[in-house]
Amino acid sequence: MKTKGMGNVDGSGFVAFDTRDGGFDGHRSYEIVNLQADVWRDVGNWNEDSKLEISHTIQWPGGKTITPKNDRDAYEDPTTVVKKEDDLPDWVTPIIIITLLIALSAVCCIGYIYHQESKGDKKFFGYAQHNADGAEMTGKRGPN
Repeated sequence: MKTKGMGNVDGSGFVAFDTRDGGFDGHRSYEIVNLQADVWRDVGNWNEDSKLEISHTIQWPGGKTITPKNDRDAYEDPTTVVKKEDDLPDWVTPIIIITLLIALSAVCCIGYIYHQESKGDKKFFGYAQHNADGAEMTGKRGPN
């Protein structure tokens, strides 16, 4: 049986069939494709006779053409991205600084109020009674 074909062909342009295992399957071969941007590109071929033939540059994730090292542990999921501690979003640092400034201001205000209260100069949490002239009255409140 001879059929003209485009791929897996013999020297005459006919499809080569593999009859070794009792079948009439096509010649054992694979197209090597590579996802580049959003398009699958044919970058090479593999067949039993000539093995692997890469005819175009393979692009790895990120558009890199250098083959990445294979130094990961076998159990590690390659799709898992481990985030480093120093990879914080840009907005985190200003929020932390502002929060610390507000906390420091609150502590300073509380310290100032405590100092003034302990000296007796100002009454932040007490009440002052004034007479008709506007002078502050001191002493007990209520009937004598």
